[in-house]
Amino acid sequence: MFQLSLLKVYRWGSAKWAPLFPSLSTIMARSKALESISLVRPLLSPSLWCPPEVEALKFNIDDAVSGSFGPACIRGVLRNHKGKMLCYFSKNVGVVDAPTEELLVIKEAGILFKSSKWARSHRLFVECDSNNVVHWIKNAHFSPIEFRGIIDSILATFEGLDWQVFLISIE
Repeated sequence: MFQLSLLKVYRWGSAKWAPLFPSLSTIMARSKALESISLVRPLLSPSLWCPPEVEALKFNIDDAVSGSFGPACIRGVLRNHKGKMLCYFSKNVGVVDAPTEELLVIKEAGILFKSSKWARSHRLFVECDSNNVVHWIKNAHFSPIEFRGIIDSILATFEGLDWQVFLISIE
């Protein structure tokens, strides 16, 4: 079933982003390592992932854009303190710039968390690899005007929830 899913993703991705999408042989070669997490590629290697506290959950988010502006997709995985995957998402967001993409992935994580059964009982940590985006969310009044609408939308999505976005470094 997993292999069939990979084939469907390959057909869709190669049709949508033909020159940028990896070959089917590359996708299949990586599939053995990917089956355990059910995503096309891991968001973070297990050795880099730090669990949240017991009554908290963590959204690891990721994005991919072609260059600084182009076709983009976002994804995230929600895990508990034991590392158990509770839910995940993957979504095409069209043609956007890199900061917009980072903001959209945080917003999507917020929408999913807010509608989940864990929203009222758990604290949420959102890991982000963009220093600017983390700073803008924590200090919305310092954000560039072109991103204020989406930042306000993110803050409204998370309103009333116990959450925090923080910067992670990627190697």
